Amino acid sequence: MTNKEIIETIKYLNFCGLCTTGDCKNCARKIAKDKVLELLERDTAKQPIEHTKQVGFPFYECPVCGEKRCIC
Repeated sequence: MTNKEIIETIKYLNFCGLCTTGDCKNCARKIAKDKVLELLERDTAKQPIEHTKQVGFPFYECPVCGEKRCIC
């Protein structure tokens, strides 16, 4: 199972079992679920965004920080 699949599975889990909406903002289980999702998303590799048509040669942008690099 990939990190992406784990993230999608956790998003739809209801840890509490007491509520059906999963919108319990102060619930410790929801807070823990949100933290696990945050850490998994942070640690999952992201594909760089390729830009080629703007300047005539390929350069890439980091989807997290926005830094741009040319691979000329």
